Amino acid sequence: MNEPDIRIIRAEPRRAPWAAVLTVGIVVLLAGVGLVVWPFVTASNILAVIFGIALMANGLAMLVRPGPAAASRVVGALFLVAGLLAIVFAEFTVQALVVFVGATMILIGVVWIAFSARAGGARSGWLIVPGVLAILGGIFALIWPATALGIVAFCAGIAMLVFGGSLIWGAIGMRKARVEQTTIIVED
Repeated sequence: MNEPDIRIIRAEPRRAPWAAVLTVGIVVLLAGVGLVVWPFVTASNILAVIFGIALMANGLAMLVRPGPAAASRVVGALFLVAGLLAIVFAEFTVQALVVFVGATMILIGVVWIAFSARAGGARSGWLIVPGVLAILGGIFALIWPATALGIVAFCAGIAMLVFGGSLIWGAIGMRKARVEQTTIIVED
C-alpha cells in the first residue's frame, strides 16, 4: 500500500481585496439608510436600479466566462440589455416585480397549505398558518402594490444595513489578514 504524495504549495504574496469589499459595504449601507429613512420615495428607484445592476452583473459574468459557449454569450448580452432596460423603465420594472412577487407568494402559500394538509392530516391546523399568511401577503401586494413595496423596502433597508455593516466589518478584518501565509496541501 503506497502512501499518497503530499505537496505543500505556498501562495504568492498578495493583498486581500479589502478596499473593494469596504466600498461595496459602504454603498450597501448607504442604500439601506435610504430605504429605511425614505421607503416610499426610494423604494421603486432603488429596487429597479438594484435589479438592473444584478441583471447586468450576471450578463457580464456570462460574457467574460472562459469557454466556447456561444449560448452563454447570447444570454449574457440579453441580460446586459435587460438590466439597462430595467433601469431606464424603472416604474414598469417595479410594477412587474411587485406583481411577480405577489403571484409567487400566492403560489407558495397554496403549495404550503397542500403539503401541510398532506403531512399533518387532521392535525394540520398550525402547519397551514404560514401558507395562509403567504396567500394574504400576495393578495395584499397585488391590491396595494405601493404600500407593499414600501413595507418591503423598509424591511430590505434593515437587512441592507446589517449586510453593509457586516461587509464593512469583514473588510476591516481582511485588511489585517496576512494572505501571504496561506498554505495549500495537495494530496496526489
